[in-house]
Amino acid sequence: MSTTPWGAAPELVSIIGGQAKTTSLLVAEKFGKRHDTVLRAIRRLDCSPEFTERNFAVSAYSDSTGRQLPYFEMTRDGFTFLAMSFTGKIAAQWKEHYLHAFNAMEATLQAPQKPDILEQARAVLFSLRFLVCFERDGTLSVQEVPKGAVVADGGELPCLLTDPGGPFTKAMMPSIINAATQRLKGVRS
Repeated sequence: MSTTPWGAAPELVSIIGGQAKTTSLLVAEKFGKRHDTVLRAIRRLDCSPEFTERNFAVSAYSDSTGRQLPYFEMTRDGFTFLAMSFTGKIAAQWKEHYLHAFNAMEATLQAPQKPDILEQARAVLFSLRFLVCFERDGTLSVQEVPKGAVVADGGELPCLLTDPGGPFTKAMMPSIINAATQRLKGVRS
């Protein structure tokens, strides 16, 4: 068993580099062909170098012995060009399956992306800071903390007030003391 680019159960078509693509490995498997036969068929396609460059990208995978072996990633157009050379009932069925898978994947890529309302809410909430207070009477209050504001509990406040490198200057001290005194008066009443 080999280690393919998409693991053990790959889809017929996957998004690679923002584009719907398949691989020569999957084409070989689904069309019942040897992979080296599919590689040879791709290399022998009589298409322009520009078409080849846009629609076939060579890559490598590791087989069960660890050898690096080539495979091609191909767009829908590349697949279609290659698959035109395959004949028979089974080939016709797989052509239909692949074209349906390509169309479905491309429709997904082209569909307008709806913004996730929860992601938008998270983005807003994580950009803000909130002070959540659980009062002794069981009430809950939530307030936005403005940028630059400092939130500290009673144990941290004395350290913050006396830290020379802290957020408070000596000029702020009278206002801080006055606000704290007023708040404490309100709590005691």
